[in-house]
Amino acid sequence: PLYLPELEGHLISGNIKDRKSGEPLKNENITLSFVGKVALCQFTKTNDQGDFNFLTSEHGLQEIVIQPLSQEIKDCWVDLNNPFNTTFNNYSHSPFYLDSSRVGSINNVIISTQINDIYEPFRKLPVKNTAFGTNPNFYGKPDNEILIEKYIELTSLKEVVKELIPGVTAYKTGGKTKFKLTRKYQSQPVAKNPLVLVDGVPYNDIDKILAINSKEVERIDVLIAKYYISDNVLDGILHFVTKKGNLGALDLDRSVFRQEYELPENKKEFYAPDYSVDSLKNDRLPDYRNTLYWNPALNTDKTGKAIAEFYSSDESADYIITVEGISADGKTGVASIPLIVKTR
Repeated sequence: PLYLPELEGHLISGNIKDRKSGEPLKNENITLSFVGKVALCQFTKTNDQGDFNFLTSEHGLQEIVIQPLSQEIKDCWVDLNNPFNTTFNNYSHSPFYLDSSRVGSINNVIISTQINDIYEPFRKLPVKNTAFGTNPNFYGKPDNEILIEKYIELTSLKEVVKELIPGVTAYKTGGKTKFKLTRKYQSQPVAKNPLVLVDGVPYNDIDKILAINSKEVERIDVLIAKYYISDNVLDGILHFVTKKGNLGALDLDRSVFRQEYELPENKKEFYAPDYSVDSLKNDRLPDYRNTLYWNPALNTDKTGKAIAEFYSSDESADYIITVEGISADGKTGVASIPLIVKTR
């Protein structure tokens, strides 16, 4: 299918190829990372055509990085699919018609909206923290979390690794630096190298990581145990988090796909003030809402009843309460009743 149904979140899909040969990366493990202080890596495998799909529940404008998990594969080209359908229905709406008998009511609604917009910046709306940084790291709680500010200042990040991180050492092989982990229950180091992250993004050039100024690093997370995700087995995880958290401490080459990506917007709560609270009951700001209540997820109980409570605005007007529903077996229903609000 051209567009898969997004039943549990947003799909980031596309195709990944070798930049030089143009051949797709077939059946390769690749990662999707969100740049930031929280590691939100996802792992998947491409198909025979190099196509991939990532399912994410993140929101807002994010900076993403897509790359192969293997350290041997470099210089790849990623084509992201357009998340929006480009085929539109040819249905044309009928010409707009303004019912002249309702001009007065429409004018009152427009004036009320303008008044409401004027006072909107002065209202203390409830704030719900749905920020990107509140999500946990994909690897959970690390075995060790080294906060650099708690220790005396060291001259280099290499010294930080050597002096402050137990079970982690750096060594040279083939002219390149690697990390190795030693677990408490093993006398020998782990056979494979750990997954190394910088600001939530896998990065394989350890020499460039160790060249980062230690003053720019906020913390280092260490997961000594093996970590199983998808069909990958990670022999430990090292996560270097900088103070800015924007991957600016590293110069990524063109082989890494990195771009801003607009995900679905954060969920917004419908504003319906609760005037049983004294602070709002005594508030002198006018309330000229046109829509008094809206709830897209109201559920009935076993008897088929549901309760919805709301306060009216300061505007005397005739409203219409409309209820639309769908049953478990797919039956739909709709009902409307009038609501008249008068000034006492």
